This record gives sequence, structure tokens and C-alpha cells, in this order.
Amino acid sequence: MTLKQLKKRFGEIAADKGFITHSQLEEALNMQKENTLKGLAHRLIGSVLFRRGFMTIEQVIEVLSVLEVQSD
Repeated sequence: MTLKQLKKRFGEIAADKGFITHSQLEEALNMQKENTLKGLAHRLIGSVLFRRGFMTIEQVIEVLSVLEVQSD
């Protein structure tokens, strides 16, 4: 397994930190998928979670900071 495969995605990190539940993540992922199937513009999962009120902007920023560290 490579280091890249060990990196977590936004939703996993948010759930691990207790910011969202797995059911909220599933709901947001389904919304994201439905929008794509309808031909609507792709929205990042963090944006979907924020707009649904599942996460605060501070929580989104915290998860993004973890992702930034992972990419180094």
C-alpha cells in the first residue's frame, strides 16, 4: 500500500473528528452524486456539508488544514 492510498478524504476526516455523522456524510455524498447526474455543476463535499448545516465554516477549514498537511 502506498502513502497516497493511506490519505483520507474530506468526509472521512470530518467524521473521524466528530464534526459529522456517517449518515450525514452519506446524505451529502448522495446529494453530490444526484447533482452530477442532473448535469449540475460539481460541488465539493465540504461545500455540500456546510450548506446543509452539517458543518461550520471553522470545521471545514480545520479539515482542509488536515488535507493540506497530508499533501506535503
